Amino acid sequence: MKILEANNQHAKVIVQKVAELIEELGNKPFVYNEAEILCFIDDAMEKGIYTAFLAINNTEKVVGILTLGESCAVYAGGKFGVIHEFYINPEIRSQGIGKLLLEKAKQKSLDLNWNRLEVGAPPTLVWDRTKDFYLREGFQEIGPRLKWLAEPQLQADPGFSD
Repeated sequence: MKILEANNQHAKVIVQKVAELIEELGNKPFVYNEAEILCFIDDAMEKGIYTAFLAINNTEKVVGILTLGESCAVYAGGKFGVIHEFYINPEIRSQGIGKLLLEKAKQKSLDLNWNRLEVGAPPTLVWDRTKDFYLREGFQEIGPRLKWLAEPQLQADPGFSD
């Protein structure tokens, strides 16, 4: 298994893996405008505000992804990283791939002088193993995350159901 830092040439596979994540979490298809999302990835990567790591197996198939971006806040003492998307193909979970991806994210955090790395875990009643994984990897609970949609009537947000 190798972990590769993606570039804009990987944009389509990034979207594919994120779509798989969203569909598994929400049991609904990920609806998006391909041209817009590919443009977003290209622009964000070029600006250095979006990073993706890909887990690639020995047949060169992408079997996992972790994406992160930079944020900043007074409570964090400045800049910090946020894991936005983290997905491993279901049939190969619990084989250390998530740990490998997370190690790359942690190293990127250090390289960028981020004070911390945060992640929003899915609801624990359904995803206890996910939360347990983060706790084993040194994350601490900081409370639930909430969202506000700028245009909720469009139902454009692919996140969890309300």
